[in-house]
Amino acid sequence: MNTQYNVEVKELEEADAWKLFGMSVGGDRLDSSELHEVAREVVKECGGLSVALVTVGKALRNKDRTVWVDALTQLRMSIPSRIPGIQKQVFSIKLSYDYLESEETRHCFLLCCLFPEDFLISKDDLLPYVWAEGIFEAIENMNEARNRLHTVLDTLKRSSLLLNVDDDSRFECVRMHDIVRDVAIWIASHEDQHGFVVKVGSGLKEWPNILNLRNCKRLSLMQNEINKLPEEMGCSQLRTISLRDNRSLREIPDGCFKGMKSLKVLDLRNTNIVSIPSSFSWLTEQLRVLHLNVVKSSLNLSLVWSMKKLEILDLSGSNIKILPQEIGGLTNLKSLDLSRNSRLIIPPKVLSRLSCLEELHVLESFDEWEVDEG
Repeated sequence: MNTQYNVEVKELEEADAWKLFGMSVGGDRLDSSELHEVAREVVKECGGLSVALVTVGKALRNKDRTVWVDALTQLRMSIPSRIPGIQKQVFSIKLSYDYLESEETRHCFLLCCLFPEDFLISKDDLLPYVWAEGIFEAIENMNEARNRLHTVLDTLKRSSLLLNVDDDSRFECVRMHDIVRDVAIWIASHEDQHGFVVKVGSGLKEWPNILNLRNCKRLSLMQNEINKLPEEMGCSQLRTISLRDNRSLREIPDGCFKGMKSLKVLDLRNTNIVSIPSSFSWLTEQLRVLHLNVVKSSLNLSLVWSMKKLEILDLSGSNIKILPQEIGGLTNLKSLDLSRNSRLIIPPKVLSRLSCLEELHVLESFDEWEVDEG
């Protein structure tokens, strides 16, 4: 708009959000006993986002209470496009998405919706997903990929599709506004080429019954209470699956990953699995990123060492005592995280075999380097 000054419109405080919403609805309907309670909940779901408050308010103007209750349900279920008249809200955010300059930026934006609501997303959280998908063309170096991701996230922040997080930690984080995340999930799950299924923090205790799971390419079930996976997932097109923070998960059936030759990312962080299923052998052809910082010292990791395409391996907090010689066979490995393994001993001539290794993380880790007596 060639303005002399750019004024950032931040999230509104509750009182201001209520006032703006009331102006958009019109009249004094919000003060009526019929609508006051449900209106408060609708405003809460809008999360102080001006464009959402205005668009939702206008969409619900002159509607009866039943429509209001249904609108609240749809907002909570991340399906805003089903609310009559709300298409403008989706369009306003999707327009910003469509106008992004590059496909890689759009792809990174959608990957952010895999994480839970209000999750502080660091570059370290997002980079493995981006790397495995090969989003950044002609980049083969992890440091260059981080720099590119920094640029992409900056673009998304300037487009107001991501929010900057002001904290004192050493990690630079971003966050998705709840409404923007809802729209991102809607885009990612309704456009066939993306194939996202996001059921994060839904209180799931069993494997979800999802009709389009067979065509799913990217599945996030983070922060649930799933305690067992199916005998066979039947997701041959799946490229990414995150079961992070399912602390009730202990058992993975042997045939669970059968036929999943396209899987590139498997995130099992903060689960409590007690064994590695034999169907891990199906993942050796394409798996590039494995987060397995759940293993007990007694787990047999032999199938992990056969994953020759693996490029990012996270074994942090895994209670490993001796880094096995077999890990030297992962000759494509670029990043290895051994953090928080306080008793770890690293034998000689193990790391030196990892000729492509660029990053080694050993924060709060290892007891000693084993001396080569030869």
